[in-house]
Amino acid sequence: MNRRRGIKAKPARKSAGELQSGAGCQKNFTLCEGEEVFFLDIPFYRTSPFIEPAKKLVRWYSERWHRMMSGDKVKEYEKIKQVYNENPNGADLLFLCRSCYGGVVRFRKADGYMSTPCGIHAPISPREFSERVSIWHTRTLGTEFLQMSYEDAMTKTKTGDLVYCDPRYSHTKTILYGAQEFRLEKLFEVIAECKRRGV
Repeated sequence: MNRRRGIKAKPARKSAGELQSGAGCQKNFTLCEGEEVFFLDIPFYRTSPFIEPAKKLVRWYSERWHRMMSGDKVKEYEKIKQVYNENPNGADLLFLCRSCYGGVVRFRKADGYMSTPCGIHAPISPREFSERVSIWHTRTLGTEFLQMSYEDAMTKTKTGDLVYCDPRYSHTKTILYGAQEFRLEKLFEVIAECKRRGV
């Protein structure tokens, strides 16, 4: 599964909410858009402005966390992964992303099968997850997430916009990204074009 990510935002001029994107990155924005190719991620993002869907995310996670903690951790993980691979859905993917090995979600290019094994770590508790959902909910209010490639997203930018890119470690993680279509050189070309437009 080829995944590409990007965020576009316009700097705030007056009062604005605070958005945090990635570790240690904090900025004020009046408008923010997030782009993601992988379609199953989008339902997670779109729940953010609404209280009830945010509670649903916590319930999804909690149900699967208790199932894992009450049985054999690896076996329960594999059961959840099997259900997801047979019928891809946001609820199972949400938990798998938090409990898989190294937090690296891998999909076979041929059929989209998720192959990442269970992580050696203990997944965070439902209480801790709920706290993070609450923070995410607050920080993404007013954000619109769109399903598109980073090329299309960055083409939409205008002078004064800010783009945050989180590219793959293509030269050091070939075992993870070597089979993907992502080319770092192409990203540099798109960034250069953005800079020419004053982005």
